[in-house]
Amino acid sequence: MSNVIIWMHQSTVDYTFRINEPGRLCANILDKLKEANGFKSSDFNKKVIEKLREVQENGLSEDNRVDISKNEDKAEDDAIVYDLGILRKYLDEEIKDKNDKSAQIGGNPAISAIRGHYLRGGRENDETDLPVSFYAGLVPRTVRTELNKQQREDETLPVFRRRNIESAFKIPIPLEKSPQTISLEGTDHKLMIIYGPGRSLSDIESYSNDEGVGFSSFVNHICAGLPGPNFKRIVVAITPPYDEKELDALIRLMDEIRSKLGDRLVVFVGTNKFRDESVARKVTYQLLSKADIISMNRDEARYLHKLYSLKGVDESKTIAQKVRELPFRAIKVCHSSHGAIMDLGCMPEHIVTSKKFNENPAEFLEETLTLAADGATYAVATNAELGRS
Repeated sequence: MSNVIIWMHQSTVDYTFRINEPGRLCANILDKLKEANGFKSSDFNKKVIEKLREVQENGLSEDNRVDISKNEDKAEDDAIVYDLGILRKYLDEEIKDKNDKSAQIGGNPAISAIRGHYLRGGRENDETDLPVSFYAGLVPRTVRTELNKQQREDETLPVFRRRNIESAFKIPIPLEKSPQTISLEGTDHKLMIIYGPGRSLSDIESYSNDEGVGFSSFVNHICAGLPGPNFKRIVVAITPPYDEKELDALIRLMDEIRSKLGDRLVVFVGTNKFRDESVARKVTYQLLSKADIISMNRDEARYLHKLYSLKGVDESKTIAQKVRELPFRAIKVCHSSHGAIMDLGCMPEHIVTSKKFNENPAEFLEETLTLAADGATYAVATNAELGRS
């Protein structure tokens, strides 16, 4: 084993409540709120109560998102966090079956780090060809609460069944904020109430300790936390943000990481839905052009191809052709519910250090692709829509 994967940089908690009769549930919650004279936050009252009334009247006929994140007033922000706790309390009281409610650590970087940790059996020093995988970034109050809860549950189990999930969060930056998502899931659709503060790169950049302030201190912590000096490759996995200010911060962070890790660095970029063309162009020219591995879904692949194509949208080309034509010197992976495809836009032997790759590159890459696409269900089927035979 000669690689390590570092997932950056944000985490949250997803509170999920599965419901059969969303209209009745929302009616009961609204009755309780009426008795309590509503929520403390005016923004919460306006947005959330309006949506609850809508679901009460019409049910969940489509997916709905209520974002209550953008608020500069600290008192109002504190009131929103308090109201989220009240809403979770009401939902917990209304939904009796424990199987219909859950709290899970979310945020793609944290989820990926936890999965990598579990694949290694929850231990760093086991003999395995799988890379060491851990999280580096913000660990807000909501996530710490959930980690502590899972640690207490672990202590009731035999040693061999313990998850040791906290060890996946190897480079934590504690933060007194409470990002979270409350999701009401019906049979076909869901209502998500999203609160985002506590997931920003600016929180890392302003983080300070004895070593200094900002990204330099954070990257020094990452370097100090590496398992040992014998790792040939250090994969840093990132996701481009939607916001241009956040994107500029991510570019500064990656410049700092490159200066410290040098030739050992491998950059993995998992793309997001592109909402703004100016941000998309900056992502492609300053992140994807320097990436070693790029993972995207079909819509993102189509968007990137259109961005680079001189002829505009070309629907006659398959997804495989479009991925192949993207001008990035990287391993490009495109995934969907129909399967996954890979294009080697580089010399993979300069990135992949596994002994199995050296013995049989094609077999290794096929197996890796299957695992990367959640092979048990995701890459089983092949489909002509992807352009494969």
